[in-house]
Amino acid sequence: MPDSEPDSLTEAGVLGLDLGERRCGIAVASRAQPIPIPLKTLKTQEVLAGTGDFWRIVREYDVRLLVAGMPLSLDGAERFQARQARRLAARVSARYGLPLEFVDERLSSVEARNLLRQAGCRERDMRGRTDKIAAALILSTWLGKQAQSRPPVGQYDGAKDPADTQAPTNDDSEDCF
Repeated sequence: MPDSEPDSLTEAGVLGLDLGERRCGIAVASRAQPIPIPLKTLKTQEVLAGTGDFWRIVREYDVRLLVAGMPLSLDGAERFQARQARRLAARVSARYGLPLEFVDERLSSVEARNLLRQAGCRERDMRGRTDKIAAALILSTWLGKQAQSRPPVGQYDGAKDPADTQAPTNDDSEDCF
């Protein structure tokens, strides 16, 4: 990875991970590409090994942060599956030397499957796709939390009445979509 640090973590790549016992869904986003892109589903053991496609993704997208889903139970408790996800994510973080954050991912796989059904995907074709879509949903949740923590842009400073400011209009209907 490059020696120079970006101005913020989101200027470099951020990987969203849906880590399971067998498979790991992977999505990426950055300031240049703020909408998470589902990239790939890999075998979890391949990700933990530190070689192959995952390492290539880390380098290619200049990844500086991992965001892993935390599958909390519906009551918010951290049970077996969540503890297992925490252990796996910590191993991936240590293997690649990347900081790690967690996001509550309750029902992300269910939501991913629903999105795939709506897109016309058959059940038998969903296996590998569900995990990478869930990773994109996890990353989207994290990005939303980051946006909420930033100060609003263009706050009203009291200098003039905002009602007196008219938004630009476009009367040319051909330019409208």
